[in-house]
Amino acid sequence: MSGGAARVKAHPFFRPVDWDDVINRRHQGPIIPPVRFPGDAQCFDTYPEDEADGPVEYTDDMVRQYDHYFDDF
Repeated sequence: MSGGAARVKAHPFFRPVDWDDVINRRHQGPIIPPVRFPGDAQCFDTYPEDEADGPVEYTDDMVRQYDHYFDDF
């Protein structure tokens, strides 16, 4: 996203956020997941491994369809 963090922080959704409180960790998150050990992933869904035989080809059609999303990167 062009504009970086400043643009995100300026969005109306974040207007009530006190960013000094965020950076100094003065607020507890709205959801505290149970963690039993480092690397505990019990709160994540599991999915089957991708069965692709190799890398997926990025076709010309995909370039036309998706590349505009990355114009400002």
